[in-house]
Amino acid sequence: MMNRTRTVIAALVALTATTTVVAEDFNSAQFAATPLSLTRETTPLVMLAMSVDHQLFYKAYSDYTDLDSDGRIDTKYLDGFTYRGYFDPEICYTYNNEPDGYFQAYDLASTSQDTNTAVDIRYSCEGSQWSGNFLNWATMSRIDMLRSVLFGGKRSTDTKSQTILERAELPADVHSFAKVSEDYDARII
Repeated sequence: MMNRTRTVIAALVALTATTTVVAEDFNSAQFAATPLSLTRETTPLVMLAMSVDHQLFYKAYSDYTDLDSDGRIDTKYLDGFTYRGYFDPEICYTYNNEPDGYFQAYDLASTSQDTNTAVDIRYSCEGSQWSGNFLNWATMSRIDMLRSVLFGGKRSTDTKSQTILERAELPADVHSFAKVSEDYDARII
């Protein structure tokens, strides 16, 4: 037992000595001023191996998934679930009909109540406004989600005064993307 303790202590001392030598190579001022990758050659620690098959162009939110963990498959838009994507779920949008039409943020979404079912509608918009949450459900593909996470999305316009994100161009065979919204409330789209 005593030999084991001595071995562990010796190993810790050796590790501390090694760490001290490495730490003395740089002081805090050098760390802040110069990235390690520029001062000495380092091997990469992260590698992304991503699929580039046609499934990246499938819809981001499948209509055959239990999104809210209630034990039932969700086959349509759920107002109570927050759909992430290029649109802010808590913003209402209007469609700008310029030659290259686009959705433009207009107002904050509000919570209202469905008079028929007394259920709260979390992302409610008025008039001709579109819910950002609904737009994410209806338009986002897997490649759009990947682009959003890795570099903020595919930009068709990126200036100091305006940034327009563009969704992925979908394959011509259309098998990869279709959304059906049957019984919708006009306040959520």
